Amino acid sequence: MHNKDNTREAEEIFDRIFSEMERQGKRYAELTEFLNLPRGTFSSWKAGRSRNFCEHIGAIAEFLGVSAEYLITG
Repeated sequence: MHNKDNTREAEEIFDRIFSEMERQGKRYAELTEFLNLPRGTFSSWKAGRSRNFCEHIGAIAEFLGVSAEYLITG
């Protein structure tokens, strides 16, 4: 249950984050700066090399002005 299901869920969450950022015209650098993370972090998330964005879901929701629940469940 840990592998495919979690990967698919994480991809869906990231897709919502990505879509919301595009909709709002926000840049990836703004998000990583807001989260105080290295610049390449978003690229790692987008490429699927890292899923640690789930650890920051509350702060990402705050940055985007949406609920964490929306990012998690749609």
